Amino acid sequence: MPENITLVQLPACSPKLNPIEGLWNYLKSHFCGATPGLLEKRFKRAVVFSRC
Repeated sequence: MPENITLVQLPACSPKLNPIEGLWNYLKSHFCGATPGLLEKRFKRAVVFSRC
């Protein structure tokens, strides 16, 4: 292995080191169990918000 590369051992489950975990938690808490009409409203609001 090249000398300029350092291996770092990470824990198997490290949600704080993986930013996508926060997104999954947000999606689960805001969209799981919602009705189709509510999902559509939330999706449209998210799309409009992301364009600002």
